[in-house]
Amino acid sequence: MLPLDSPRWMELTTFFDRSQELPLLVERWYVSVGHDTAGEAWSEVQTEILHQFSTIDAAYAVSPYLADALHKASPTERLIYLVDLGLIEAARQTEGPLPPDDLIADYQQAIVIARHAVLADIRVGVEASEFRYYLTTIANLFGHPKLGDLLFNLGCIEAQCPQCGAWAYPEEIQKSGYV
Repeated sequence: MLPLDSPRWMELTTFFDRSQELPLLVERWYVSVGHDTAGEAWSEVQTEILHQFSTIDAAYAVSPYLADALHKASPTERLIYLVDLGLIEAARQTEGPLPPDDLIADYQQAIVIARHAVLADIRVGVEASEFRYYLTTIANLFGHPKLGDLLFNLGCIEAQCPQCGAWAYPEEIQKSGYV
């Protein structure tokens, strides 16, 4: 993993130009994993590396920390981190950017860890909406980002009635419990 005190962090791009702060944000989140403050701390990091299904080169430096945190995260946190790793990988597969050469090995290892973790975590008895996110993550981590995108956005499938102009959502999807 890229050490948090490495000057390399300053060269990475974030969505809101906080690359100088990113190592501190990662450290604050990483030590909070498994505690009540982890969600808020992760949200600050996530905002810098994921935006509207796009990613940025700093995500490849953060991903190994995400994968490493899986073993100490609560089940709810684990799913969030796995989904985000899947979204980073889907963005890499579809629109880039590619991981920088110095970060690629650790990033690839993080994806391997995430693949094993998501398959180990999926189980009988999971709520339908949670199961959908496991399937989303599996699709993204195993090279099917279009399916992952479809599953992730299942609740957004809609159409406008040509007669009255009202927006309609497929009844089967709404009743399914997957959204």
